[in-house]
Amino acid sequence: TQQLDFAVLLEGPVINELVRYCEFVFKKAGGVVAKKDSHQILEMASSEPAYDVRISINDWVYRRWQITRQYSSWTKKAKKEITIINSYFFPRRRFMRKLIEAAQRGVRVRLILPKLSDWPSYILASQFLYSYFLKRGVEIYEWKKSILHGKLASIDGKFATMGSYNLNYTSYQQNLEMNVDFYSEEFTGHL
Repeated sequence: TQQLDFAVLLEGPVINELVRYCEFVFKKAGGVVAKKDSHQILEMASSEPAYDVRISINDWVYRRWQITRQYSSWTKKAKKEITIINSYFFPRRRFMRKLIEAAQRGVRVRLILPKLSDWPSYILASQFLYSYFLKRGVEIYEWKKSILHGKLASIDGKFATMGSYNLNYTSYQQNLEMNVDFYSEEFTGHL
């Protein structure tokens, strides 16, 4: 079955973060994680990036919700537009309110969600929220050409994030998720 998804080729210093995190996950799965490794990984994405790309993580085991916080922070800072493409969209109420607040202060908020899915129940759940968003100025578009599996967001043409994170409770509370955050107007504008 055809799917719309996104990928990016990474080069440079961000690869070190990615490799360290993957090694940590595999060591943890094998029961071989030292406290030093754990501490390094917990601090990995806590500061501003030293370059245009950063890895962010949601990992409920270590109580890290970097992706969730990034979405909230960027939504708060948005001045012109927020575009979110998400395959399994059923966000927490707090984030729903943040999107509405952005729309109310004049930010163009666009959601691009699937019409077709490998999990039809998510389509119904997302559609249940449509009237809430539409009544409050959020635009909703449905991708109909294939199954939408991609997860991507762009804010003001300045920031973007792409990865495995869905705006739903499972990604927030249960899954191990990783996104790549872009701090480049050139790349985000092109994206």
